[in-house]
Amino acid sequence: MTKQMTKQFSESPMTTMPSFVDPFISAISMVKPGDNREPPGDHCGTGFFLIVEGERLIVTCEHVANVDPENTLVMAQFGAEFAI
Repeated sequence: MTKQMTKQFSESPMTTMPSFVDPFISAISMVKPGDNREPPGDHCGTGFFLIVEGERLIVTCEHVANVDPENTLVMAQFGAEFAI
């Protein structure tokens, strides 16, 4: 691989990936029991949800997913009236 090829390879994902993944990434909030705010929860990271065989799954980093079992991870966009 030439130096020019290396430069093209390293710049290409840096400029193209954000516009590709942005539509699929959501803000993830952690909701503690009794949180009655609208929308509830505190921002803890980003990720995305998918449904596999009828079960909703979240794909995110470990520091986001590592929450106490009594808490719930939700997608709650800034300014939203509800969370899912």
